[in-house]
Amino acid sequence: MLEGYGLSETSPVATFNRSVEQRKIGSIGLPIWETEAVVHENRNVTPPGSEGELILRSYNLMKG
Repeated sequence: MLEGYGLSETSPVATFNRSVEQRKIGSIGLPIWETEAVVHENRNVTPPGSEGELILRSYNLMKG
């Protein structure tokens, strides 16, 4: 079993752990093909591993 993250607006996945060997347990994985993922807090991009709001940009996102 591999972890991932998605919601109905991303039809249905945005990030995914790609393999058992490279995964970080408890992580939502890496963005899927042609998806950009940024974490920010107070409109500032945060360094890897920090907490904040996840912002996604992708061809598979719902408009609006």
